Amino acid sequence: MDRPVYDADVSSNHWMDLSKALPSIAVDKHFHTEGKCIRRLKSVRWPKGLTCSACGSSNIGKIKTRKPYQCRECRHQFSVTSGTICHRSHLDLQQWFIAAEMIISANVSSRRIELQTSERLKQRFEITYKVAFDLRKKLRTDLILPSGGLIGRCICVKQSAETQEHVALHKS
Repeated sequence: MDRPVYDADVSSNHWMDLSKALPSIAVDKHFHTEGKCIRRLKSVRWPKGLTCSACGSSNIGKIKTRKPYQCRECRHQFSVTSGTICHRSHLDLQQWFIAAEMIISANVSSRRIELQTSERLKQRFEITYKVAFDLRKKLRTDLILPSGGLIGRCICVKQSAETQEHVALHKS
């Protein structure tokens, strides 16, 4: 009988690289405000400055009464989380960042008992099991991508060789 294959089995080096790139202090202390999380996500998504997700224009305005931005060319409205795994989530970005750290840390651990379960996320963030399950599923799918996906690149502030290679490929 075959045993189930866990992400940690398949790519333990990947999880270890992500773990080494986490802030020296905990993610919740490094990104201690929602504003700091938003600025980090914005800088990772748009390293050369904010651009419209619909037309690519950099002529962007901020809607003062709400969070979204609006393209001055095509009038498309979007937020920092539009088109990401965090889009339309009632969880704040700090919770996403902390949950990602928890999942990375659990996958580095050699003890299977420490693998993050939806139940642990539910208890930590005081959310429903369904929300915790969806959060875990989305984060694991994103974090297994090269360089940890978008959320991984946000919370992994120390650049690993893999992250530097990913950034170099996307600058060209």
